[in-house]
Amino acid sequence: MNRVKAYFSDKFEHIFVLVLLVAVCVINYFIPQKIAFFNFYFLPVILSGYYLGLRKSILGAILCILLVTVYTIIYPHLFIMPASRLDLYLYILTWGGFLILAGAVVGKLQGKLSLKINQTHLLNRKLQQQQKALNKANLALKNHSKNLEILVRKRTTALRKSTLAYRKAKDAAEKATNAKSEFLANMSHEIRTPMNAIIGMTDLLMGTDLNLKQREYQNIVRSSARSLLGLINDILDFSKIEAGKLEFDNIQISLREIVEEVTDMFLAKVREKKLELIVDIDPDVPRGLITDPFRLRQVLINLISNALKFTNQGEICVTIAKQDESRGRVELLFCVRDTGIGIDTEMSKKLFLAFEQADGSITRKYGGTGLGLTICKKIVEMMDGRLWVESTFGQGASFFFTGVFETAADEPGRKPVLPPKLSGLRALIVDDNSASLQVLKKIVKSLGMVPEIAGTGKEAISRYENSIDGEKFGLLIIDAGLPDIDGIRVAEIIKNNNRTSPPPIIVTSPSGHETDIQRSRDAGVESFLIKPVKQSALFNTTLEIFGYQSQGTPNVPTGIVESEALSGVKILLVEDNPINQAVAREILGTGGIVPDIAENGLEAVKIIKEKHYDAVLMDLQMPTMDGIEATRHIREKLAMKDLPIIAMTAHAMHGDREKCFKAGMNDYVPKPIDRKELFAALRKNIPNLNKNVSDKTDPKKKPEASEPGYPSELPGLAIEEGLKRLGLTRDKYFNILEEYYSSYQNFSEEFRSLVDKKDYETARLKAHSLKGAAGNMSATELSAAASDLENACVEENIEEMIKVLRKTEDAFSQVGKSLAIIRELNAVEQPV
Repeated sequence: MNRVKAYFSDKFEHIFVLVLLVAVCVINYFIPQKIAFFNFYFLPVILSGYYLGLRKSILGAILCILLVTVYTIIYPHLFIMPASRLDLYLYILTWGGFLILAGAVVGKLQGKLSLKINQTHLLNRKLQQQQKALNKANLALKNHSKNLEILVRKRTTALRKSTLAYRKAKDAAEKATNAKSEFLANMSHEIRTPMNAIIGMTDLLMGTDLNLKQREYQNIVRSSARSLLGLINDILDFSKIEAGKLEFDNIQISLREIVEEVTDMFLAKVREKKLELIVDIDPDVPRGLITDPFRLRQVLINLISNALKFTNQGEICVTIAKQDESRGRVELLFCVRDTGIGIDTEMSKKLFLAFEQADGSITRKYGGTGLGLTICKKIVEMMDGRLWVESTFGQGASFFFTGVFETAADEPGRKPVLPPKLSGLRALIVDDNSASLQVLKKIVKSLGMVPEIAGTGKEAISRYENSIDGEKFGLLIIDAGLPDIDGIRVAEIIKNNNRTSPPPIIVTSPSGHETDIQRSRDAGVESFLIKPVKQSALFNTTLEIFGYQSQGTPNVPTGIVESEALSGVKILLVEDNPINQAVAREILGTGGIVPDIAENGLEAVKIIKEKHYDAVLMDLQMPTMDGIEATRHIREKLAMKDLPIIAMTAHAMHGDREKCFKAGMNDYVPKPIDRKELFAALRKNIPNLNKNVSDKTDPKKKPEASEPGYPSELPGLAIEEGLKRLGLTRDKYFNILEEYYSSYQNFSEEFRSLVDKKDYETARLKAHSLKGAAGNMSATELSAAASDLENACVEENIEEMIKVLRKTEDAFSQVGKSLAIIRELNAVEQPV
């Protein structure tokens, strides 16, 4: 609309100008004599109206009319006028009106133009102000840019300093981590060397003729030592737990064996506190699983240990049930329930936090770091499960955890099955503990027998009496601690019943006191089992009672091969510690292997160049050349890609296994040496070796008789202590001592040479090796002196080194003198 108005406004101006020109032409044509009048009087009015605006043009036109009129009246003869006065007036009025209108229009247009000009001036002023503001803003922006550049430079400088500080801190942290790893590796050697002797010699002792009670005790010692080894592994590898790098070593296990090993650890404490320990594993739980046995054992040990710690009366029950199974995977629910003090609701919320204990008082009664359950929670989460607790304060606690495992094919013959003649046998189970009663009922039923139960001695006698005239019981399982009548007394009454021939009786007891065992024998009881009763133990006992061949545990631990199994196999043992050499030699000897020995990696490389071996057992930490470097040399320089190399080391740090495999090793056997793992590794990695050899040894093999007449102590040697520590006969102990003394004959010269070269680290390793071996041989004074020598090497105190070295030389010389006495007693000539 505004555009239309503007268009017509412009058109009106053009029309007005045209009309004006036409009017001038008409006037000049009709009244030519008046042209002067028009041109000289009225044209200035039009121009003034155009230039001066609306009001001034009207005023100018009126003044012009008045002036012309006055001049016309006064001086009519001066102008050429119309014919009459009236014509003149009309003429003046007509043109005056026209001029007024014209002036008004032109004045209006000029006013608009003036308005626009004013607006333009106003816009110009605003534009100038905005330009000034823009210039000011530009100046401020430039100043800000300069300040920003200065700030960026400052920040960049600070960032560089921060990055430099971070790198320094990172380097320091890495150095600290390396120092920590070095410390843990050294600690590993310190702890694992005696552990090697304990487990190794225990296994060797298990290969001798032992009675059932001795074998049971030895089994407990061995399982406890292995569990202790697992805990040591966790302590040494705590750095990987902190870093969230806890890893699983998945292998095939027997779940029942793991649980039995764990519960065996706590039997003594259970008996001491007079508790009932119950193990309830559902029959449908798979026997073989794929998981990490050490981690699973660690969780069970922690939960049972806590239950035992907080329970002073009643029972502890370990149950395992199957939740779900599909596509070769099974979910199991574990529960450790106790009747202890329980946990309140507030404490249960904090229970799985690090360094939190259920007993948080200042004068704590139960001890503990509060870290065990936190570690257990992480382990359970790695098994795709969860860990939780249900408890009421004062009424006991139940710890539950789930886990998802791969199932493994069970070995033939592992599942206990009674002979057909015993299938359907009626068995009476007598126990006052309902949980224990139900567990035994499940076990008996899983073996193919028909269980019946009784809760008291009187009820047991009554049910037995009633069965005489009907379907008789074929087996009685009676708890020794019945509340009304002593269980052994119940067995005696049944055995003395003259109405019929009594069935076989098995007495069970959580204590296993010798008096109870003897009373059971006197009462005519066929067998005595310690609770918790294991399925395998009840199965084997039942077979033996009824005259069948037992399928129980052989006389040696699982994994020991017969003496001829590995005969002819050539093994190179690379080990710098004489004690470890002796232990490994004894273990390999049970498999018919007589190994060659190399003191270090460099010596091993030289020997391998000249002789052929079927496998190499390689230690990691050795002087001159360590096991990793030696393996790389064998693989790369000697190009022996197929020679099996098995790491056998006390290192148990995170990443050691990966380092071994990366260097080219085929397998990894940690120390202390587990014979089952060692022989399994040999069978696995040596080509063309018969892998179907049965795990057995010669039952007729007798232990070496110790010679009489030897002293229990000699200067510098605690012989009896050494024998107990290593579990060896005197002859074997003296043979190892001879090797040890011979191996370190040149220790003093070598140590002095290293000190002269300022090679304190190698000197420390030599002192460390001397100390550890002397300690295992119970050369107490030499071990103490070597320990001081090692500390002096760490401090790099040359004066102290030389002083302590003299003391070490004296102690070593004393060992030599005592060894000479032993040689005289043995009447054997051997060079010193």
